[in-house]
Parts: sequence; structure tokens; C-alpha cells
Amino acid sequence: MADWDEGLALWGGVEPLRAAWARFLGEQQGRTQELRQLVQQGDWEAIRSTVHRMRGAAGNLALQPLQALLAQMEHDALHQDRAALEPLLPELATALAQVEALLRTSAPSATPTAAPRPATTLPPAQQLQALTALHTLGKALQQGEIASPALQAVQQLLPAPELVALLEALDLFEFERALECVRTLSTRLETCVDDEPHAHLAPQP
Repeated sequence: MADWDEGLALWGGVEPLRAAWARFLGEQQGRTQELRQLVQQGDWEAIRSTVHRMRGAAGNLALQPLQALLAQMEHDALHQDRAALEPLLPELATALAQVEALLRTSAPSATPTAAPRPATTLPPAQQLQALTALHTLGKALQQGEIASPALQAVQQLLPAPELVALLEALDLFEFERALECVRTLSTRLETCVDDEPHAHLAPQP
């Protein structure tokens, strides 16, 4: 149900990942019934918008099977295909129940011990540049804004795979989730800088 390697890399540890799953499940209470009512009402834009947000969240939580199911539902909603969409609603309920079961059974002692992947292999000076840009971006997100120059700097400095969750959250204007991604990236970069003996001597451009 979940890609542990990706989830640990995105969230930096088991407990942050499980906490994110718990928040997600809390947000989805009654969601299947809500979607069923929207289908009956023929409110396809509301269905598409709701499922799109859920799909983005599932991707950020490394819940690939759920993400794939929601992608199909979004496709069906876009084409207003009730005959295709309605049978997927029970599957959605089952998938959410599986995530809930995964949360219950994923105590730290029972979860994989693989360490998160390093955030980057950048030289220390560029890591510090990225940290500065992330700090600026985070401050803007706290104000409900996007600091475009800082975001561009982050995109230039960090590998694209590390930014998937952040960019998806920004695309959905989910600033709280984007801020969590910024904090996760910053923590891993700070670890990389701390591990470099002469990082504090790196010149600032």
C-alpha cells in the first residue's frame, strides 16, 4: 500500500510519515459518501477538484496504489463518466481502510529501518545557498505567499526528485503542506552541512 523508501525519504522518518498519514485520514472522514452524493448531483467539477487534491496528497504520502486509483477517478470525473466512476467509490473506501490498517500496524519497531536518502550531493557552498533560499521560501509560505525568486533558486540547486512533493503542494496552493516539505528539505540539508567539516568556511557568493 505504501512505498516505504520513498515515504521515508520524503518525510525524514517513520513517525513524521505516520503522523502525515493520520492527518490525511482525518481529512478524509466521510469523503466516500460525499463523493457519492456529488456523483448523484452530477457536480463533476467538485468531484474532479476533490479527487485531484486527494491524489496530490496520496502522492506526497507515498501511497502509490491509492494515488493510481484517484488518478483514474479524476480522469473519469473530467470526462463525466458516471458509469466508470461509480464502481470506483467502493474501491476508494477499501483503499482508505487499508491506509488506516497500515497506520495501526506500522509501529516503529515493526517498520523498515532503511535510512532516508541524502537530500543532495551538492558542494557545501551550494547547500548553504539552498538553505538560505528554503528559509526565504518558508517565511513567505507562513504569510500565505510564494517567494518566486527563492523557489527558482531551490529548483536550480536541488535535484528535481527531491522537489516533487513541494512543487505538487504549491501547485495545489496547500501552503501548510508545502511548508512541511520545506522544513523536511531544510533538515536534511542542515545534516549534510553539519557533516561537512569545513562547511562553515564555505564562501557565500
